[in-house]
Amino acid sequence: RCGRCTAGLMGQGIAASRSRNYELARAAFHEVLKKNTNHAGALYNLALVEKNGYNNNKEAEKYLFALLNESRTKDTQIKERAQTLLSMIKGQATGDDKTQLADDEEGDGQAKGDERDAEALMTGAEADDK
Repeated sequence: RCGRCTAGLMGQGIAASRSRNYELARAAFHEVLKKNTNHAGALYNLALVEKNGYNNNKEAEKYLFALLNESRTKDTQIKERAQTLLSMIKGQATGDDKTQLADDEEGDGQAKGDERDAEALMTGAEADDK
């Protein structure tokens, strides 16, 4: 409904990554970041795409550090997931961390903010920055 709005792009990126169409997912998340350079959901999902789709841990770390260092991101859940993913990339994650992250990736790796984006997509409204 909203075309190239943030919610629409996030939905496209998440759907593409679930379908293993990593190029399309990467492009959608980058477009979100052009609109909002600190979008936590886009940064986190880009890290997942880089890690799982391209096995590019260095690039994934770049996005995770950007998310973790952004003081305006108040969503603690996505920051915890980002920290867990970063620990996993560096080989420091515990077994519980890996299980939780695997559950997240199977679900879709979304945080509360992305759920709000999905709701906005359903109503045709664009979500606010997180």
